[in-house]
Amino acid sequence: CKRFFFSNLKLKIVTITTELGHFCPFTCQLYDYHFVNESMKWTEAQQFCRKHFTDLATVTNRTDLETLKTLKGNSRGAWIGLHYEAGVSETFHWSQPGLEFNKTDANWNVGEPNGGKDETCVALCEGCKWVDLLNTKKLNVTKMVEMFNLQIRKCT
Repeated sequence: CKRFFFSNLKLKIVTITTELGHFCPFTCQLYDYHFVNESMKWTEAQQFCRKHFTDLATVTNRTDLETLKTLKGNSRGAWIGLHYEAGVSETFHWSQPGLEFNKTDANWNVGEPNGGKDETCVALCEGCKWVDLLNTKKLNVTKMVEMFNLQIRKCT
């Protein structure tokens, strides 16, 4: 995945919703993902997610990544909740407060992250590899932002 793929790209919004209060065994995926078409920057997407759901998605394991890869389909890019605050911290962290970013969970594309202080937000690209991008970019094709609702899914 190369950064130029995102120059003419909008991302879709993905919601992750689940049912609260049900036990979920380890073999079960904790979140359901749903696409919602919108066009916005990373911070706009974060605000939208927090208003209508809970927050941007956190990718914590291979199952999450494979599910997003399947849902992403032919879409070439997808925002995730990973970012850092320029001028405050150059350590990546998840949008959801209290969740620690574990570097071993990262799925960076070759040469990423490469943006230094200007590229503070992370998106999925082809192959579900992660790239860092400018927060100020308003992508122009079909925007995929992952959102989630912190609830536990009922497994049947």
